[in-house]
Amino acid sequence: MGLEEFQKEEKTSSPNQSGSPSSDGVNDFLSDSDEQIEVSGGYSIPSTEATNKDTEVVKIFGGPGTGKTTTMVGNTNIDDFSGILQRMFEQRNPEEMLLIAYTRAAADEAKRRLVSLTDVSKSKADERVTTIHSMAMRFNNLKPKDIVEIRYANDKYNFCNDVGLEYQFDNGDDDDGEMLSEPDDQGHVFFKVLSWLKSKLEPPEDYEKCPLGSAWQHSDERFVELAEEWDEYKSDKGIWEFDDAILECVNNEDTVDTRFLFVDEVQDLYPLQQAFLDNQFGHVDRIFLAGDDDQTIYEWAGAKPEYFLNMEGNVNNKIPELWDDKTGYWEDEGVYILDQSWRMPNDILELAKMVIDKVDERQEKQIKPHHEGGEFVPLKNPTPQEVINLINPDDTMILFRAKYQMSEFGKSLIKAGIPYKDRFKTWKKEVLNLRDGLAALKNDKRLMTGSQAARVIEELPKAAIQDSLPKSKLVDRFAAESEVATNHVIKATRYNRPTDQHALRRWTREFVTDDMNYYRQMAVRNNLSMDNEHLDPEGVELETIHGSKGQEADTIILSTETTQSVLDNMPKRWHDRRRTSSILRRRNKN
Repeated sequence: MGLEEFQKEEKTSSPNQSGSPSSDGVNDFLSDSDEQIEVSGGYSIPSTEATNKDTEVVKIFGGPGTGKTTTMVGNTNIDDFSGILQRMFEQRNPEEMLLIAYTRAAADEAKRRLVSLTDVSKSKADERVTTIHSMAMRFNNLKPKDIVEIRYANDKYNFCNDVGLEYQFDNGDDDDGEMLSEPDDQGHVFFKVLSWLKSKLEPPEDYEKCPLGSAWQHSDERFVELAEEWDEYKSDKGIWEFDDAILECVNNEDTVDTRFLFVDEVQDLYPLQQAFLDNQFGHVDRIFLAGDDDQTIYEWAGAKPEYFLNMEGNVNNKIPELWDDKTGYWEDEGVYILDQSWRMPNDILELAKMVIDKVDERQEKQIKPHHEGGEFVPLKNPTPQEVINLINPDDTMILFRAKYQMSEFGKSLIKAGIPYKDRFKTWKKEVLNLRDGLAALKNDKRLMTGSQAARVIEELPKAAIQDSLPKSKLVDRFAAESEVATNHVIKATRYNRPTDQHALRRWTREFVTDDMNYYRQMAVRNNLSMDNEHLDPEGVELETIHGSKGQEADTIILSTETTQSVLDNMPKRWHDRRRTSSILRRRNKN
């Protein structure tokens, strides 16, 4: 099969055909609703009417490392505390509670904790802990094979090919934060702008409001035409985008079936998600909203901290589910502040506070540090080696504005022989297995695991294997064993044990499977030649600024390097940039 055939091939089963997304959902929303409050660049709907529909509102503000998840859900490592959901699951019918987490990873973590802490089953936890995207799929009877962002198919490429737009097939997935990366072609510009518009409840004809609108090289009419054609394409195929499903729920005024609704990371909901949440007022008894306006990092995508800030707390009875004096304090009716950071040292907290205190519209929080000390090291135009010298190989995150910057720095780590974790899976399990197997040979270890031995043999060229031993059978034999003597691996090959650089180069000169691309080959070769085989990729992580949300590390290295395109697309308001700057300083523990 050639590349062209591969690109056009549908790699999933047919869509569910449960209907098609509305082709004019945004305009339907704008024409049918009369309660929106227009804000810069989109719509937000938290009017005073929204919080007076017999629904109590509890706002939980949690600063960095103050334990929002622990407070909302519980923590398996804390014996004398019980999270709100933990207590409620123990005292009430699980059908009365529903938690909407911001990401699938956050939902999975909440499920894991609840299953460990309570008697709720995994299947029931799956039902009562979800994301807005998953809820929208349920309401519209959609399966993963129906969703463009999930399907292992090339819908966007095929559409662009049909309408004559360039779309680089190997550009990678479109993820949060990519609005700040360099667009590669008009196809990706089109889809990024269109996604931005729908998330902010803006019609296609207003595409110039998007920060990337200036990158569109065709006419206004052509953008609107293509938006209509993309809707027709999805309708013909029976496929949906996530935001199509959410918008359908908003226009249908779908409501969740629960009494107590928990929503996490409220500050990062964009207008379309806000509209979904607003539909729930008046239909649930109480909504717990957790977040931190200081940690709003998706303002470029439409998130507005004002949505969270302007929502009025409204509690009409006692709330025994909250820890009244152990984790925070009541600031106002229905407003609870978590004030103890379990991560940040004093000096780092003070630095972040200096930045965020310049933001006018925010919820004031008196946060106590976890411990004294901490260190801030500014570097002006550092070389890659100067940055590498700051790495704590056991616990470091290095953050960048965009994926391409992350990829470029990864090359410097490869050159230095330092393994790392990244979203490109440079050091995936198979690569690490190969490295560890070769390290066992190099260091004259007596044993290695069977999977390591199998990987070593699998990657050697056929000429390196003894004639009397078919390579495939040797791989299968080693893979079936829990441990293999390193001498057996040596005897199966024509090579001597790689105890010097010359012999090591022979073992690592030519890896033969498709798993080992150029960068992975160099990563393993340099790691072994520089005697860094003791380092674990999990100790150093490369990530984008947006992708680091909710994570922490002992050492944070923040790259502020940017391009004019990034500067043009960053939020124009200084307090938006201060929030981002403050958040990044709060990711570290030292």
